[in-house]
Amino acid sequence: MAKRAAKSSPDVEARLLLDKLDKSKGMVRTIPMLKRRPEAKKILSAPPEVQAAVVMRAIRDLGSLRVKISGSDPCDLFNIHHESGYSFRVMNFFGSLLTPKLQLDDADVVSALAEIARYEHIAIDTMPFLPALFKYLSRRPAGLPNEGRPYLKKIAKALLTMEGAAETRLSKSFAALAKAR
Repeated sequence: MAKRAAKSSPDVEARLLLDKLDKSKGMVRTIPMLKRRPEAKKILSAPPEVQAAVVMRAIRDLGSLRVKISGSDPCDLFNIHHESGYSFRVMNFFGSLLTPKLQLDDADVVSALAEIARYEHIAIDTMPFLPALFKYLSRRPAGLPNEGRPYLKKIAKALLTMEGAAETRLSKSFAALAKAR
C-alpha cells in the first residue's frame, strides 16, 4: 500500500470534509444530531487551520450563491436555500466552529464579512450561523479589524429587512459592534 506523499492543504481538506458532510445520508433534525454524525466529528476534531478553512469555504460558497440571483428582491434572497449549492447541513453546522479558539486572521474576518454583506436581505433561517458569528466577532481576542466595520453595517441593515424579532435583535448587535472601538 502506498502512503500519501504529501499532506493536502487545509483548503483542499476543508472542501473534502464539507462535501462529505453535505452528501452524508440520513435525516438530521437538530444541530446536536448533526454534530454526532461521523462526518461532523471529523471536522470538529480537525486541526485548527483546517477548521478555519472549513469556515471560510462555507462562507465563500454562500457568497457565490448570491451571483445566481439576479436583482435584489427580498423574497429571492430570503429563499437562497432553494438555490442549487446551498447546504442546510453546512450552514447549520459551521456555527459550531465559531469559538474563541478558531484561528481566523484579520483578512479572513474581512473576507467573510464581505461575502455575507453581498446579500441585501438576510434571514436567520437561511444563515443560522450569524448569531455564532456575532458572538465570535465580539469576543475575538485580536479584536475586530477596522476594514470589517462597513460590512457589519451592511449586514445589520440587511437583517432589518426581514422584520423578524430575531433579525432585529441581531441587527442591533451587529450595528453596535460596527460602532464599537
